[in-house]
Amino acid sequence: MRTKYVIIDTGVVEVPIIFGECQNHSDFKRMGNIVGAGFVMVGEDNKCTVYGESQTLKMGLRKKTSGISTVCSIVTIKIVRKLLSCDD
Repeated sequence: MRTKYVIIDTGVVEVPIIFGECQNHSDFKRMGNIVGAGFVMVGEDNKCTVYGESQTLKMGLRKKTSGISTVCSIVTIKIVRKLLSCDD
């Protein structure tokens, strides 16, 4: 089963939500402003890979490479890995 994620910006904090392939990324639109979406793969070595993009939302991990967005994207990946108990 593929593991999916969305990142919702509440205006105060960004919240990652991890879910299975039975749901669509777009199912979470009503919860707030989605700023990132994609997939997470956990390998046999317990390493996580965040990859891809949501077809229903037409977005992936933010691509901005400057300022706070880059920091937030890196922190988001770390949070997703932590939620899945992956090694860094």
